[in-house]
This record gives sequence, C-alpha cells and structure tokens, in this order.
Amino acid sequence: MLILRYLLKGVILPPMLQLLLIGSAWLVRRRYPRLSRWLLCAGVGSLLLLSTPLVVMPLVNWNESIPPLDLKAAETADVIVVLSAGAYYDPLEFDRDQAGENTLIRLRYAAWLHRRLGTPILVTGGRFSEASNSLADIMAYTLKDHMNVPVQWVERKSRTTWENARFTQQLLAAEGGIDRRDAKPRILLVTHASHMRRSLLAFEQVGFEVLPAATQYRYRDQNIEFEDLGYLLLPSAKALQHARDVMHEGLGRLIYRLLYW
Repeated sequence: MLILRYLLKGVILPPMLQLLLIGSAWLVRRRYPRLSRWLLCAGVGSLLLLSTPLVVMPLVNWNESIPPLDLKAAETADVIVVLSAGAYYDPLEFDRDQAGENTLIRLRYAAWLHRRLGTPILVTGGRFSEASNSLADIMAYTLKDHMNVPVQWVERKSRTTWENARFTQQLLAAEGGIDRRDAKPRILLVTHASHMRRSLLAFEQVGFEVLPAATQYRYRDQNIEFEDLGYLLLPSAKALQHARDVMHEGLGRLIYRLLYW
C-alpha cells in the first residue's frame, strides 16, 4: 500500500502529470489533432504556470497561513512533538545514519523551544526498510548528541503523518506522563509551515489539543518591488517544487477528511 501510495502521488503531482499530458498529445496527434493541441496546451501551460514564482507565491502563502507560535501560550503545553522529514542513510563521512536537511530544521526549532520552555520532547517516525534505523531514533540521537537536548519519548512505528498522530497518541496513553484529568493533552506540534495544516488535522482528530509550532516559512507576505519582477516572472525548478508541495498537502488534507468521514 505504501508503494502504491507513492506511485499514485508521483503520477498525480507535477511535473509527471504535465509530462503525461504532453506525451499523450504526441501519441494522439494524427488521429485526434484537436485533442492533441488541447493536451499540449494543458501540459505546457500548467507546467509554465506552476514554475513561475509570481503564480506560486500566493499559493504557498495560503498553504502556510497558520501563524508562528505564541511563546506565552506555549508555556501551557505538555509535550513538544517533532515530526520526522527524512534521513541521510549510509553516509560516507559519518559512522551512522544522520537526520536529513528538513528533519534538522524541525529539530533545531524543537531544541530552541525546549531550552526556553523546558517542555519534554517526543520524536516520531518509523523505519522504511529493515536495514535502516527508525527516523525517530535518528532524531533522538541528533538531539542528544548534537544539540545536547534530552528526548523523553520515541515513537518508532509511523510512516505517514496520519500514523504519526495515531501512534503518538497510543504511546503517550500507554506510557503516561501527562495528567490533565478530563482535558485533552496539549502538544506543541513542530513541523514545516507547509506541512502544518495537514498535520494539525491529523493530530486534532486523534484527540490532542494542538498548538502549531510551524517553522521554515518560505515566501511569506511581502511587498513586490519592480526589480523583483524579473525573478518572479522567470520559471524555476524551486517554484515548481513549492507548487508541488502545495498540491501534495492539499491532496493529503482531502484524503484525510474523506477517511475520517
């Protein structure tokens, strides 16, 4: 199921969808010339639009609309929950697996929050092959050995955001350590701003009161100067990746809502 999930995402999300449209236009060009032209325009046009920063900026700002954490409100949280985001496996220059770039960004923010609030940390993320370490173990090692920050809980089974939420709830319920009587456990949820809306949906559904602790806002709202137009109007691979992220998160939220319903 996990492999099928990744295959479907690869087909639906850009740039593969656009390449399929362009390829289909070439295949039917003799028999259905009008359809071929429509498919070609759709493929090339959408690829150009989704690669243009001026088009992608408002989409990213909409997806990252959850504001940064209020540190005063964060003082009431029970746990800092950090979601994994990939690893650097079998590195040539280290003697063990390391946290990936995006995971390091989240760990950096979690360590910063822990030092200011003293709130205990839970890391969540499973293994993707029998030979690899779990992402949670890699995160715990990074926090302890590289950042000198303790980790109280390690959730090693999850492989999706949905499972991050479910297995985190099960782990905290089984091991205890949070006593709010009839109130929901209150967590600081650390993940990228682009990933926060989907993560918030998943963790609220399993019974947490969530204080979003988003990091790595990208474009943000900004005034566009005349000299910026050259950069904003030129298609780029980075803009296409940002557009892909927005579509990926929107598709994920839709699927989560359908499954919960």
